[in-house]
Amino acid sequence: MLKYFIYFIFSGLLLSGCATTSYIKAMKMGDISSEHFSETINVEATNQLLIVPVTIKGNTYRFLFDTGAPFSVSEELQNKFQFNMLNKATLTDSDKSRSSVEIIEVDTINIGKIAFTNQTAFVANFKQNAIIKCLNIDGIIGSNLMKHCNWTIDMQNEFITLYKGYKLTDQDTFVTIPFSKNTQYDIILDVKVGKTTVSNIKIDYGSNGSLTLPEKRFSVLRSKEFDKTRTSIGFVQSGLFGVRKPFTSELAQIDSLWLNEVLITNATIKSGKSALLGGKILTNYIVNINWDNKTIAFAKHTKQYQFTDTFGFKIGVTANKLVIQSVLEQTPAFNYGLKADMEIISIDDLNFTTAHTLCDYMNYFKQERKSIQVVYKTLNGAQKEITLTKKSPF
Repeated sequence: MLKYFIYFIFSGLLLSGCATTSYIKAMKMGDISSEHFSETINVEATNQLLIVPVTIKGNTYRFLFDTGAPFSVSEELQNKFQFNMLNKATLTDSDKSRSSVEIIEVDTINIGKIAFTNQTAFVANFKQNAIIKCLNIDGIIGSNLMKHCNWTIDMQNEFITLYKGYKLTDQDTFVTIPFSKNTQYDIILDVKVGKTTVSNIKIDYGSNGSLTLPEKRFSVLRSKEFDKTRTSIGFVQSGLFGVRKPFTSELAQIDSLWLNEVLITNATIKSGKSALLGGKILTNYIVNINWDNKTIAFAKHTKQYQFTDTFGFKIGVTANKLVIQSVLEQTPAFNYGLKADMEIISIDDLNFTTAHTLCDYMNYFKQERKSIQVVYKTLNGAQKEITLTKKSPF
């Protein structure tokens, strides 16, 4: 389930209200049913993202666990329950596309036995982006809801513990780091790339990438910490609104990434729109988020996944066809001449012109695949068949 070419993020979802004061007040709203509890629930880990079961008015729904976005519910849930509308705001997604959304108050939502009450949420259409649609989610457990208690997240073993009034067990195995927050209650800290400190990085469980930095900050690191980068060219369609935009990005591999005393080796850094640390790093750690004392703690898993090997392309949908979105240089896809907008006819036994869809594609790659057979059309319409085997671009 460790891929480069299935990549999408809810990261960078940012609300900005018509009246700043009312927006800040709305983000502070909400309460929790108990001040002393510890509740562990099983979750679903898929493509370095976490899906949490929640209960609303006796029905169970699928919510994305996302520290980098505000709490949200789908348009379908809002139409069903008619939660009280508070205001309207502008929502900016990870691709910097913007749209007006409703801000509502969800009277009660349960995670396990714990009730979160009077929570501010935005209303979203999770079907606008074809990739996000395949996740079949009903909402996002976001940062302004998470602030009411503490959380331990274990992506490898697929469970989350939410607690309040208890101390973290096995404290000696964790490295604890203070964090700061913004008005949306995003978790912000500094990282050290080589010898260079990079400030204001968002811990983002809504991203299934590694470390992403805005282009200017990436350029500063390029001159100091690494000189070898690989360029990805094509289109991006990873934001909530599904807007397809021209895309150029650089990828670099670094020897050391430090989160205070936590050393991460063989990490990659990608240039992009936001400064965030995502699931490809977080999956290798049990992470504890303590809102009582504003700290985040990391305990390293014995099993450490590596994410350098790749086929080298990303997939999207346009005009009801499965197409290549972008290609990373010095990868198998690049070496075979694959380019953006080439149509994918089939991958192994999946035929996308007849029986199979993008969602089938995503489900197929929940398991690790070292090699795949790809049939595609060139930009001139010629059909070709190739075998791709993963390798590192560095």
